[in-house]
Amino acid sequence: MNIFEKVKAAVDINTATEYYGLNVRKDTALCPFHNEKTGSLKLYHDHFYCFGCGEHGDVIKLRGKLLGLSPIDSAKRLASDFNVLIHDDFKPKGQARNQASPQRIVTYRERENRAYRLLADYCKYLEDCRIRYAPHSPEERPHPLFVTALSELEMFRYYRDLFIYGDFEERKAFIEEQG
Repeated sequence: MNIFEKVKAAVDINTATEYYGLNVRKDTALCPFHNEKTGSLKLYHDHFYCFGCGEHGDVIKLRGKLLGLSPIDSAKRLASDFNVLIHDDFKPKGQARNQASPQRIVTYRERENRAYRLLADYCKYLEDCRIRYAPHSPEERPHPLFVTALSELEMFRYYRDLFIYGDFEERKAFIEEQG
């Protein structure tokens, strides 16, 4: 899998959009590419589309347009911001190779990336349950998944946000505590 495929598979466009400062409500936000008062930027599972200016693309293009980066630089920036493990095949001549240390780093980064993806996926699942299983009237008995979503969503959003906004020590402590 190349860097573009890895980043698109690992980084949720809604999470990335919020991380980069856009206010997302029900998968819609104000488009940063033109002036508007009502949000016309629609976020889908794997891409975005603006009904106002016609701009569209994936999470890599969105990040690149926001900062004026090339696609490869945008993908690298997303990988760095969201702890997506990528391999840099270029090794300068004469570089000493220490096999034990890089292996330990790769293992930890993989654990951190996996933890973030699990938390992001579970938050999305809870958000879907909150909408899908919401009672339609006050008399209707709430579905157990709706109750679970209400009770756990904020906690798991907090855990997910640790991996977006937290520092290395906070992420490390979370992984060690949760296994």
